[in-house]
Amino acid sequence: MPRLEAAGVLIERGDAGCEFDRCVNLVTSLCNVARPVSVGKEAVKQFTRVERSTKMGKEKVELKQVLQVCVVVEDIQKSMERYWEIFGIGPWEVYTFAPPALTEPTIRGRPEPYTMKLATAQIGSVQWELIEPLTGPSTYAEFLEEHGEGLHHVACLVDDFDQTVAALAQHDIGVLMSGSYAGATYAYMDTGKALGAIVEIYKMPAELEMPPPEATYPPSA
Repeated sequence: MPRLEAAGVLIERGDAGCEFDRCVNLVTSLCNVARPVSVGKEAVKQFTRVERSTKMGKEKVELKQVLQVCVVVEDIQKSMERYWEIFGIGPWEVYTFAPPALTEPTIRGRPEPYTMKLATAQIGSVQWELIEPLTGPSTYAEFLEEHGEGLHHVACLVDDFDQTVAALAQHDIGVLMSGSYAGATYAYMDTGKALGAIVEIYKMPAELEMPPPEATYPPSA
């Protein structure tokens, strides 16, 4: 999962495969809260600040930056083609998340194997991700069954992954789904009721090296 530096995304109406009005309203709302900051050695510490709220007696998680927008799709190849041909979004890098690279998969705190195919592209400085569930239970498959294709989550960079998970637990917000890939840990937090969307957070190793993509689209990219 490549790292990004800022937020800001242009979304156009007209794509029947995505709920673009919903995307616009949600991402605009999130970006109003999560203003981008410059990324540097010390600036990384500013992305998320966990403060003690004396009023509530609970820790407050302050998200500083939206990094990624993810849409769950039925067919990732058709979706990449549509995004490229209609909106010029691409090139796309395609990965399959499956063992042995994918480890420690969980669903709502229980070990549960799953696999998925994903594709990522840049829109300015924001990553746009497409995910197609493959095998096993997952929040992606649940979303498709309940809503069809559409905005599944936004990803935010946090300063301390474990502290953020613990702070959100104080607000009865748990981990919907998690796993590790190429040494990076990710978790989808159950923030739907509180924020209007699932939030994904990462724990990155000091030197993350993603494997090369298995494919790109368009192929000549």
